[in-house]
Amino acid sequence: MINAFSDICLVMLASHVKGYSFPSKIYTLMGMAKPIIIMCSSECNAADFIIKTKSGWAFESDDCESFTDMIEKLYNNREQLDQIGANSLKVIEDGYTKQNIGSQYNDLVRDLCEQRH
Repeated sequence: MINAFSDICLVMLASHVKGYSFPSKIYTLMGMAKPIIIMCSSECNAADFIIKTKSGWAFESDDCESFTDMIEKLYNNREQLDQIGANSLKVIEDGYTKQNIGSQYNDLVRDLCEQRH
């Protein structure tokens, strides 16, 4: 997998993709302790998630200048990449493990069953 050898990973979504669209590969990349650059609409929840969790950077789909400026800035800043990657992994370990997600689904199904009775 090429991502294993990457210092930073790029997720690109078309500018018309908005709202609740969330590529599942984001979780995979975060679990690999990879910083993420996402290029998408500012109205896309995936961008909000990346920023809120301090797992990377978000740019508008057509903002190539800011994207290339960030790549140049990060090129010589290994420490920042490592910190952002560590943030990503911590988010996954704290809230998105199989056990945590399984427990949340279990609670949801249990609650739904109790509501029916």
